[in-house]
Amino acid sequence: AVDKMNANEIINELKKRAITASQQRVLGQDINLSEYGNNGAIKGYTVTPTTKHNGNASQFALEVQGVPERVCDMILESDWALPTEKVVNGGSCVEGANGNTITFAFNNTLESGDVGNGDNNNPTDTPTQQCEAGFYPLPDGTCKEDKKCSDSNQFWNEYEGKCTSCPTEGNPVRNDASDMEDTCPKCADAQVGGGDPFYCVWCPSNRVTCGDTCCEAGKLCRIHTSSWPYTYECTSSLDSNECLTNADCNKNGKTGEYCQNAYSCGQMIGTCQPATLYNNEASIDFYGKPVKRSADYMDWDAAKNFCAAHNMRLLNPRDYCTDNEWSHIQSNGYGSCTKLDVTDDGNWYGWTGSASGSCTAFYVGLGGGYVGHNSQVYGHYALCVK
Repeated sequence: AVDKMNANEIINELKKRAITASQQRVLGQDINLSEYGNNGAIKGYTVTPTTKHNGNASQFALEVQGVPERVCDMILESDWALPTEKVVNGGSCVEGANGNTITFAFNNTLESGDVGNGDNNNPTDTPTQQCEAGFYPLPDGTCKEDKKCSDSNQFWNEYEGKCTSCPTEGNPVRNDASDMEDTCPKCADAQVGGGDPFYCVWCPSNRVTCGDTCCEAGKLCRIHTSSWPYTYECTSSLDSNECLTNADCNKNGKTGEYCQNAYSCGQMIGTCQPATLYNNEASIDFYGKPVKRSADYMDWDAAKNFCAAHNMRLLNPRDYCTDNEWSHIQSNGYGSCTKLDVTDDGNWYGWTGSASGSCTAFYVGLGGGYVGHNSQVYGHYALCVK
């Protein structure tokens, strides 16, 4: 009875988080479950969101870690129909002090019809965006004409100039990675793979993409950038000056460093670097708050780490654009926001905290208010605010 109660409570709490996450994804935002406290944890079990489930831009996932065996079994056996997929690591629920990890996949625009299991309240789900034939839905709720590949199992391959079948774990696909249309799962997660052009690689959610392959479960990816073409290797441990997060750099009495991730979409092994600010920590006044800039170019993940090392965050342009300005930017990938034109100094431009796709993010020029997007592997300055 206690196990059943715990299973029902986890399902009910997951419904709330799923609907919140769905609303955020429809607006093109990253998933943020902070309103539920402790990053969305349920009954002490860790909840980890993924904005793109298995590379599918139309789905997200919520992973619950530490679920006991019997509770795990009851969740998988329930008739809860809201998730499109319920998968437990290892394939079945097992005993163990660490519990089980269950991944729940959901459509960004959740459909009604949550069956429940008899003990749960059915929340009102976000209606599915309907698009006419030849169009597909965007996260902002509008429809975009698909002029290239109508087959959902294909994507437009700029490198080859034709529709190409989706990649699998054992079949990476060469791709330019500049095409913003993501008609194929995982193709917006293109990774630099041993040279130009890019590789489009599908890897299971518990395995890291590494060049044109997938590392074994539990292993990390190291990229060697001393010369072109880059080379990759899967490894089980970090060297002394390597890192995955800032915490790896600021230990044993060391402070003031950040984790400079290797140029990649998503997290790879990086190196610890001094978090040096531009022009002796110069700043500009930005609506009563200082904006500071990194001294060097870096990729998007490294830019987030850089700002965090200064107890700051990347500037979010959405906070300063009108609805019409932001709608234009989302539809076209670029545009201007009047309120972001705050300086005559052209040195104040760089990455912002807004992702524009699974492997792209927005950057802004504060001298002119221009907003554009680039692949997250591109080099820009970091623009940090409190």
